[in-house]
Amino acid sequence: MRTDIRFFLKGSVDIEIRGGELEAVLNDAAAAGLELKDVRRTSPDKATAAVDVPAFFPLAAILRRRRCRLRILRRRGLPFVLRRAGGRMFFAAGFAGFVFGLWLLGQVIWTVDVAGAERIPESRVRAAAAEMGIRPLAWKFGLDAPGELSRRLTALLPGAAWIGVDVQGTRVLIRVVEQTLPEKRERLSPRHLVAGYDAVVTRVLAERGRPAVRPGDRVRKGDVLVSGLVGDGERVAAVPAEGTVMGLVWHEYDIVSPLEHRHKVYTGKRHVKRWLVFGGRALQIAGFGDPGFARYETSVERKVLAWRNRTLPFGTIREELRETEVAGVRVAAEEARAIGLTQARGDVLRKAGEGAVIRAENLLHEKIDGGKVYMKVLFEVEQDISTERLIVQGE
Repeated sequence: MRTDIRFFLKGSVDIEIRGGELEAVLNDAAAAGLELKDVRRTSPDKATAAVDVPAFFPLAAILRRRRCRLRILRRRGLPFVLRRAGGRMFFAAGFAGFVFGLWLLGQVIWTVDVAGAERIPESRVRAAAAEMGIRPLAWKFGLDAPGELSRRLTALLPGAAWIGVDVQGTRVLIRVVEQTLPEKRERLSPRHLVAGYDAVVTRVLAERGRPAVRPGDRVRKGDVLVSGLVGDGERVAAVPAEGTVMGLVWHEYDIVSPLEHRHKVYTGKRHVKRWLVFGGRALQIAGFGDPGFARYETSVERKVLAWRNRTLPFGTIREELRETEVAGVRVAAEEARAIGLTQARGDVLRKAGEGAVIRAENLLHEKIDGGKVYMKVLFEVEQDISTERLIVQGE
């Protein structure tokens, strides 16, 4: 690519070489430092090549010495374009100014993007980069080397393990690799783990403290499960007890499940409104008048114009009104019972917490009255039954 640009700026000539010693011509040209481009042999005594204007006359002397004949096929490049322009100097100056303007625009930073910044605010990264000249509309040739920019940015931003600066044309990409810090553990006060429910213990896992119960023990709410007092006699220390104690807990639920379920459906009728947006103002252009239905659901879609990474204050808003109505569906008693039990199980597990499992369920009472199914159900749930209680002085 650089060779093509250099040939264009200097000007190049496509030539045909006939007769003589072609191999010797190529060797003499290489020895003289003359660059021939696109050399092709078209017949046993003919070859074509391209040579830049400064090397044309030295090459012609070599051809004469090697008894070769020369024919010019084509002239290309900036000098010949300017020559064809002749007296139209304004055109030539405008063309040169256009080329120079393109080159100048390519030396300006237009966008700065930041990737990988999560804990470090992106605004801090951009502010630190701006201190070193990395900002939109700044000159690229005024920047330090990427390695030096990376080192200085890393030093300016605590919490960054490494920062890379990559200049991609008119765009600068800043890649941030953040430090991985160890998780800080909360300092806990001395405490016991006690039962939050009446239960039967099924599993005890004491990470810190002294277990006070075993699997199979029946406990009441408030009993100590894992003691925060460790040691014997006078060498007793109070520590924050930690661990998990699982137990069977019984939850009694009153369930009411209707035999008719009502839900929302769409009728298929719709009404669409459209607006043009200019900054903070909107002008309606379509969808005037009453939609023709009272119950509906609204969805709004907004589109804005953007250029590069910048959002322009122009766009459109589309608002769609879809008519809805409430429909009733009659279900059998068995289905209503199953729906009610499913909802109750989800509520039990949500309240019991993570890791809870329903081990058994007993239907204590059931009746159908007034279009509803009434049930009383006893759930047996294995769940974490421990809760915290601080150790008071003198305990």
